[in-house]
Amino acid sequence: MTQAPNDPERWRRLSALFEQAVDLQDDARDAFLRALPDSDAALIPELRAMLAADDADAALDGRVNVPAGVQAPLPPHAVGTVLGAWKLDGILGQGGMGVVHAAHRVDDFEQRAAVKCLQQRWDGRLQAGRFLRERNILAGLSHPNIARLLDAGIDAHGQPWFAMERIDGLPIDADADQRRLDLRARVRLLLRVCAAVQHAHERFVVHRDLKPDNLLVDGDGNPKVLDFGVAKLLEADAGQATRTGLPAAFTPDYAAPEQLDGGEITAATDVHALGLVLYRLLTGGMPYALDGRSLPERIAAISGQAPMRLEQALATGDANTVDKRLHDRSTDTGSFHRFVGGDLTRILQTALAKEPQRRYATVQAFAADLERFLDGRPVSVSGDTRAYRVRKFVQRNPWGSAFAAMLFATAIGFGVYATVTANRIARQAEQVAAERDRAQAIADFLGKLLAQADPTRADSDLTASQMLERGTTLVDQDESLGIAERAAVLTAIGGVYQVKGDYPRALPALQRAVTLGREAGAPDLAFASSLLELSKVHTRLGQLPDAEARAREAVSLLERLAAGDAEHASGLSQLAVVLSEQERLPEATALLERVVALRSTLPDAATDQNLAANYNNLALNLVELGRPAEAEAAYDAALAILERKFGPEHPYGAFLRGSRAELHEQRGDAVRAREDLERALAIASKALGAEHPFVADVSDRLGRMAIKRGDTEVARKHLEHALRIQQDTLPAGHADIARTREALASLDAMP
Repeated sequence: MTQAPNDPERWRRLSALFEQAVDLQDDARDAFLRALPDSDAALIPELRAMLAADDADAALDGRVNVPAGVQAPLPPHAVGTVLGAWKLDGILGQGGMGVVHAAHRVDDFEQRAAVKCLQQRWDGRLQAGRFLRERNILAGLSHPNIARLLDAGIDAHGQPWFAMERIDGLPIDADADQRRLDLRARVRLLLRVCAAVQHAHERFVVHRDLKPDNLLVDGDGNPKVLDFGVAKLLEADAGQATRTGLPAAFTPDYAAPEQLDGGEITAATDVHALGLVLYRLLTGGMPYALDGRSLPERIAAISGQAPMRLEQALATGDANTVDKRLHDRSTDTGSFHRFVGGDLTRILQTALAKEPQRRYATVQAFAADLERFLDGRPVSVSGDTRAYRVRKFVQRNPWGSAFAAMLFATAIGFGVYATVTANRIARQAEQVAAERDRAQAIADFLGKLLAQADPTRADSDLTASQMLERGTTLVDQDESLGIAERAAVLTAIGGVYQVKGDYPRALPALQRAVTLGREAGAPDLAFASSLLELSKVHTRLGQLPDAEARAREAVSLLERLAAGDAEHASGLSQLAVVLSEQERLPEATALLERVVALRSTLPDAATDQNLAANYNNLALNLVELGRPAEAEAAYDAALAILERKFGPEHPYGAFLRGSRAELHEQRGDAVRAREDLERALAIASKALGAEHPFVADVSDRLGRMAIKRGDTEVARKHLEHALRIQQDTLPAGHADIARTREALASLDAMP
């Protein structure tokens, strides 16, 4: 006898057959369907359609061919309807797949549940298959931070339903704000979510839609993972992945790049989503400016743009918004910067890497690094990519000035640095009497400051930081200093704080310097210098609109006072850095082209390391703009300057060759890439030592190149050398160590 479409028994049988067949491979599935008894023959066409829809779950609402005679969606159940042991109390939510009702047990009013009902009969959509899959997935999960499956059944219309633990709470970000959790507590809250997601992964379930709305926190502060409606079962075989299509069923703002372009879905997909949730917990914002953008623009931003710095995301918005974020996190700007800088930033860079293979391989590894960070132990990652470790040394920060200044200031103290600053001002003062007077006043001030380090004084053992703090206090007390002199001293102090990386202290010093400079009237080169130093600090803090405004003001002034001079080039260069940080690469690149043209006309251009830095930054932008030939020419020019300045064996040249080799690899020129890397290895081994981490990085790259060309002997030599250095310099379990071991294992597996 043929069963009616709304026969509950028919749905029970169809549901059971779907769950048995859905994870079978093609041949095994066909055999399963052929072996079904005659009593199930009428179900096979519909079962095939459900399985086809599940296989094609590239589209949230994608259609397939289905049997005729399907019926329209049913209205939601009325309040008071009884499903199994549960009485429905009202609707909690409604979506494309179904309706979620609040419910309580008929025999126990205190026991509450969320009952999910399939709203639509099987009509060729994915909802039926996903509904059954979610029920099946929940049945296999048991973790205190995952909403539990309580019951399941078929209603009077033949529609499936299931009851799960009801969570009365807020999304994880709103809950953290309401409870004013501090930054450490927010990381620990996410760690509990990580434990739940790792539990699912160990059962071959990847969630695919982790976001605050699916992470609710109950009244006791326990986070719960909800909504496995678009989750996917991975193959039990290690390393297997499932491929999505586009558009996949997920929330775009929390999607990983591979979800947007139809790539493979692995545990790293959920790692990316957890990284985004942590980013939001910490900053109150998202790493990309997505508000008001169309879906294609959002996809382009997520897939192609670098995430905003945590500091920048926190500072995005008006003053009231930023103040509320700080209040909700029980912190202040300085404390926030100190907490998120360094290791935590590197952890998030790894979790949010565009390519899945560059992320943490497991949620457990991500969580382990967060635990290490909270405990103050070394973390396993050193940044987003190899480019993070190598290019950050020269990226958008002129190494000749900033890096040398930092070493100078930290190695021998503020006193000597400040004296050199005074001497520089004194040399300029030979040209103008007013400048001579200013230089003398500053020199006298520095003399007073240095006198406090007199070895006969009991408190003479001052650190550089203490000297800076005393200088900041003394500048207000010394009546011999005029407004312009105070501004110059504060600019010097702020500049040292900046190169030391103490941006919260650099900011007020430089803001005061700029304010005093305005009060002094008749803006001059010293005022332009204050503006540029302040722009640099705003840039480091992610306050890019402020950074751009100060840089543009300085450039406008320099175009009147020093057009065509080195100072003018420095202003343009800083403005280009700010634009680059905002991903306004065409504008930034045009400015850098002006800078290199200008600096190339100045005396000593052939050995100007600032010009080399500008060429380097230009090359980085050109690579991102898809102009590889011009990028290579810029790298060549930078390298030529550095070799004339420092000789052919300087480590700067090794770093640049490493970057240029990456460009050669991208262009498919393996021979030239190998030449650059081998030369970089020789220079670095001699200048930095054979056990330096940069040597390990280059050796690893050379080993992988050798694998590609089939030279197993050379590959093994380089990879084993890299592994020895990594094991000596990196914490156990570091991702680089694991990757190098995998490469060596691949050699052992080769015939």
